[in-house]
Parts: sequence; structure tokens; C-alpha cells
Amino acid sequence: MSWSLNAAGHVPAQDPSAGAAADAAAVEMELYEALRAVLADPRFGASTSSFGGSHVSGSLHQPDA
Repeated sequence: MSWSLNAAGHVPAQDPSAGAAADAAAVEMELYEALRAVLADPRFGASTSSFGGSHVSGSLHQPDA
């Protein structure tokens, strides 16, 4: 089995009148950690991976240096 995934997205800024603005860096880190958890599962056999965002970038399956 072989697989490949490419995705792009954007989290819009929250309306300040609706309450505290979302911390974009924290949301990006949450996404990074969630994807990393999935790719760390050996069932999926991830051999290479990367994440590139405005605040966070790096491998999703290798330990942080």
C-alpha cells in the first residue's frame, strides 16, 4: 500500500467582538500535534512528512531536535 497526502488550509481570524481573538500560533501548534500523533502510528508507515505553517514547521514523524 502506498499513500500520499497534500493539504492546505486557513483559519480565519476571529471577530474580536465575539470574544478573545484566537491565538493563531496555538491553533497551528494544536494542528501540528494532532497530525503528528496520527503519523506516529506505525500502522500508517509514514516514512517522510513535513508541516509548514506561519508559526510552526518541521517533520511530523521524527522527534523534535
